[in-house]
Amino acid sequence: MKKTKTGLQMEMLAEGTLSADGSEQTVIETTGLGRIAGFIDLTVLASGETVIITEYVLLGGWKPYQEENYTGPNKILYILSREGPGFKVTLRQTSGTMRNFQYYFTKEV
Repeated sequence: MKKTKTGLQMEMLAEGTLSADGSEQTVIETTGLGRIAGFIDLTVLASGETVIITEYVLLGGWKPYQEENYTGPNKILYILSREGPGFKVTLRQTSGTMRNFQYYFTKEV
């Protein structure tokens, strides 16, 4: 599905629900040039629950370039990648009741 807004063409890359299990889990992983944008719903976090979101770039292997901790309650997180040969986002819930996180990502084509 391609959508056009202000001259950009975007296609849906992935959507779904990730069930946290305490390990670092991949939310999205893609290779090839193109800008990625997406949302992860962190509103499910209760007070004191924490997740770590890590963004990786593919440069001779996956290398982390940004990592943030989010503690609940929180909002919907918006992620916009930089231009590069590959992009990956992971989520690791480090405390509290393991939650289900909805996500939706698009890719510029």
